[in-house]
Formats: sequence, structure tokens, C-alpha cells
Amino acid sequence: MTSRFASKSAAAHRTSGNRAAARANVPVRQDSPARSRRIPSPSAGWTGTTVRLLFGVIFGIDAALKWLPGYRDTFLIQLKSAAVGQPSWLHGWFQFWISLQSSAPAVFATLVGLTETGLALVLLLGVARRAGYIAGVMYTLLLWGVAEGFGGPYRSGATDIGTGIIYALLFVALLTFAPPARRERLSLDRVLESRLPWWRFVAEPHAVDRVPGAPRVEPVIVGYQTTR
Repeated sequence: MTSRFASKSAAAHRTSGNRAAARANVPVRQDSPARSRRIPSPSAGWTGTTVRLLFGVIFGIDAALKWLPGYRDTFLIQLKSAAVGQPSWLHGWFQFWISLQSSAPAVFATLVGLTETGLALVLLLGVARRAGYIAGVMYTLLLWGVAEGFGGPYRSGATDIGTGIIYALLFVALLTFAPPARRERLSLDRVLESRLPWWRFVAEPHAVDRVPGAPRVEPVIVGYQTTR
């Protein structure tokens, strides 16, 4: 009886050992390079690029209108009309800008056209994004506060607060959520950074992408392992 019990124990030990060995020898499947894929990223698509390009088209139309003769002829008149009806505590602000530009209105009209043309190129070409977006915020705020009279005067019948402040917020959004140049679609910054390392200080909106040693290309997964 003792020998029969010993033989059953040995058989059970061999069975459990075989099962453990079978589990240990499960093959590991490794995908082929053909199934390699890029790390998913919310900013790796076309959404941000589409917003930038559409904004660039709008700004380009705005810039083209600034080069028409009618804009230069009425530049100072429009500036003075923005000051009409403003509260008394803003009269000094508008008087300063009117006095400054009265001496050479054509020169200031040309500067406005050049500024808006440059910002349109920044948006359409995706070049110098950091410098361009910051300049866009400052310019559109100035446009809103001078030429648009802060969207006022705010009295009965006023319908909106002006377009300049909306443009400024769009530039702030682009500056905040812009991806690094290596992810930006249809952008000259990607090309320029690969040839001019210092260009990242002009192009990269975020400090982490401007430090020395920041990656210039997007990492790619060449394969991954799964077990079954």
C-alpha cells in the first residue's frame, strides 16, 4: 500500500511539472516591422494645422484689404471715428494715437499692411510660430484698443466687442496648444530647425522644446511584444 501511494505521488508530481513546463514554453508573438506604428498623440493629426491655415486665410484677406487705396485714404478718418463717443477718461488715450499718426498717416497705414501680411505668412507657412504668435497677440490687442476703440462705445445699440480681442485670443490659443515643430504639419519650422539649431528659439512655443538636446523627430515604435 505504501508503494501504491508513492507511485501516485510521483505521477501527480510529474503531471504538475509538465503543466508548468507547458506554460513556460508558450511562444511570444512579436509583430513584424510592417505593423510598426507611431506613438498616438492628440496633436499628431490635422486639427491644429487646419485651424492655423483657416485663421491664416482670414488674416490674409484682412491684410489684402489694407493694401487697397481706400484704406490709406480713410486711415486717419477711421481712427478719429473710433474715438467718437468714448468715455472722457479715454480721451487722452485716443488723442495720443491720433496726434502720433496725423503727421504721416500713409506711413502708419503701410506699417499696418506689412504687419498683417507678415502675420498671415506666419499662419499660412507655419514659420517663426513662437515669435509670430506673440507679435500677433500684441498687434491685435493694439488694434482692438486703438482702431476699434476697445469695441465701444458701449451704450444702447452696441452689438459686439470688436474682432481684435477675438483675434488676440486665437493667437493665445495657438501659442498655448501648438505642437513642437516635429509634429506640426505643413510647417517651414520643421525644415528650418533641422538645418538651423538656433531657429527653435524663434519657432518653438514651449520652453521644453527649446532646451538643448530636445528631440527633433518623433519617436516611432518599431515593434512590440504580446503574450497569449
